[in-house]
Amino acid sequence: MAEAARDEAGRRQWLRVAAYVLAIAAWLLFSIPRRGNDGTAYWLGEIFGAALVALSIPLLIRLIYWQVKGRRPRFWTPLIFVLAAVLAVFFKVSVYANEEVQRQEKSSALVAKSPGSRSEDVKECITGALEADETRTEGPAHLGLTEPEFELLIVRYCREVERRDLFRSRMTRRQILRVMNDVAAAMVARGELPAGTSFG
Repeated sequence: MAEAARDEAGRRQWLRVAAYVLAIAAWLLFSIPRRGNDGTAYWLGEIFGAALVALSIPLLIRLIYWQVKGRRPRFWTPLIFVLAAVLAVFFKVSVYANEEVQRQEKSSALVAKSPGSRSEDVKECITGALEADETRTEGPAHLGLTEPEFELLIVRYCREVERRDLFRSRMTRRQILRVMNDVAAAMVARGELPAGTSFG
């Protein structure tokens, strides 16, 4: 009887530890934001801030409940980290949705700023290029371009893709590079990009 009780207690302890490990892992994992082009130190700071904010609310709720109950239940529980993980997901989705809105607004502004097609295909193409660039730690600098040069390039590129009626086809890497180099060559000739700008 005593041995069965010890086994049951051991099983419960193991399940409790497993619950803590899984809950904490989920909280930390969901707190990791998408890596942007602001550098490693900034990204690590974002992780710490996101994890701390997500955890602070469940901790506050638990503290109030614990005080109301006269500090009787055990303060720490896996549920704290489960709620933190849920909040981390909610915050992340909210941030991504806000970033998408900002990209779409910037895309519309870039299209409106220069003459040419203003179709939805062009706007979506520009939005996609902006999103892809945000994932690079070095930003447009990896192309040897400034931000304004990069923005003008993607506007011209997306309009050229539409002019060649390539939005409805599955573009290969070779086709993408051909269009980019054709656009870049024309911009270099007009003095809009540095001499020698090309993509391979």
